Amino acid sequence: MEKRENTLFYTIALTQIPKIGKVMVHRLYDRFGSAEALFRELENCTVPENEAEASLFSCIRKGMSGALKSAEAEMKMIDKYRIRTFLMGEADYPYRLKQCPDAPLLLYGLGNLSMNVPRVLAVVGSRKATDYGLEQTRKLVAEMASFSPCVVSGLAYGIDTCAHASAVEEGLPTIGVLGNGLGCIYPGSNRKLVERMLEKGGVLTEYLYDTQPIGHHFPPRNRIIAGMADAVAVMEAQCRSGALITAHLAFSYSRDVFAYPGRLIDLSSEGCNRLIAQNKAALVCGAEEVVKAMQWDVSVSAPVPLSIPFDLSGDEQQVYNLIQHLSAPDIDKLAEESGFSIPALSVILLSMECKGLIQCMSGKRYSCK
Repeated sequence: MEKRENTLFYTIALTQIPKIGKVMVHRLYDRFGSAEALFRELENCTVPENEAEASLFSCIRKGMSGALKSAEAEMKMIDKYRIRTFLMGEADYPYRLKQCPDAPLLLYGLGNLSMNVPRVLAVVGSRKATDYGLEQTRKLVAEMASFSPCVVSGLAYGIDTCAHASAVEEGLPTIGVLGNGLGCIYPGSNRKLVERMLEKGGVLTEYLYDTQPIGHHFPPRNRIIAGMADAVAVMEAQCRSGALITAHLAFSYSRDVFAYPGRLIDLSSEGCNRLIAQNKAALVCGAEEVVKAMQWDVSVSAPVPLSIPFDLSGDEQQVYNLIQHLSAPDIDKLAEESGFSIPALSVILLSMECKGLIQCMSGKRYSCK
């Protein structure tokens, strides 16, 4: 196999080893440098002295054979259906998502997927949407059209479907993140909608092609929706809604979360009202408030030239230049562009704030003073 195919094959296999959590997969990947290196080491190494590590390695060895067979079968599906694959570390992998500690090592997609666009808005809500929720969703997407965000959602009934359909009508790119494989569009009533989405966006998943839509697959799917986005708008949600999982994950990832309020007696808005009360979401009533909070209304067509201060270290000057030429970047974007780790970049940004050279704005975005 060619180098990229080899990397893809072993990464698929690594994700298919049972009883290994998503965070542990990351730790193993980082420790060995690649999925292939991990498998080669496991084939040759002796049993570790550490009891916990020995148990982990034993579990991996037991699952290796089945994982490699699954990878072989999936490689055939990828070739047969011309599935796009996005490996962590490659340029087209969503840079926002890769900053999350439990981000998938690999994503599968269909369509014209471009996930590193300047603005990504996740729009989520109840499957049992009310007329009010659907109306506000259509209005939000329509009013966002002039700012050209990519609209991300989960392709579920209700608010998700409305968000995708509204984006298509407005000519916006939209991506549906699935809780199943690409071989099954769920719900089936959205097949025609997906065909339209493929023209300018598409569908994305971490699951193998033939994976069916099983209930426990959907909560993990929500972390991808939250991680891919700059902001999450919760349109309508009951107190046990899956949309709240997305909102809480987005909050934990330091994403901006917005919620549309409802009457206290409306069960369909109970989740949104709680997010607002807990200060985990900002109360908004329309696109204008989201746009202002995200600084998306700041023009980037003709940036004003700024002089570069002389009292900057080399690292600070590099970051200062990036902030100067990007449109109010957040720390994830700065990390992507600069190559600095998040901890190292945080120290640099704090130093520059203390010098009065930059300011941290709403949405944890930075601008030069």
